[in-house]
Amino acid sequence: MPTACFNVSGLDSSKVAALSQITIDSIIRVNAPGYFVDITEGTPVKAYKRTLIFRYCGSASAFRSIYTGDATHIYVDPANPGNTTAAQSGVNFPNDYFVYSYSAPGSYPITVMTSNVSHTGKDVKTATVTKTIVLQ
Repeated sequence: MPTACFNVSGLDSSKVAALSQITIDSIIRVNAPGYFVDITEGTPVKAYKRTLIFRYCGSASAFRSIYTGDATHIYVDPANPGNTTAAQSGVNFPNDYFVYSYSAPGSYPITVMTSNVSHTGKDVKTATVTKTIVLQ
């Protein structure tokens, strides 16, 4: 059974605002210490250009998707779909980190879903975890 886990951080505006985009991309890629602010669930935060870095910390999985919580990327539990009628989709999350920029401040329910499938395809195991972040 896979386990789902992720951490969220944003770039510290005071440290990266004057840097080039190439330098910022390098900082994200190597996870350079001192340039990130950890984002705690439910605590309002200002991140540079509302760009967040999601780092996967769950167990190994064959498939992994992230639902970023904006317009058409909201996770809907198939067992309890509620009133959601619009099509929703996750984004493939194949690496240990995923970078995403939000277009507006707001509260976003972020969900990571992982799954493993047996070699015959008959046994599917999934795990999900959701955190709500608040961007200013």
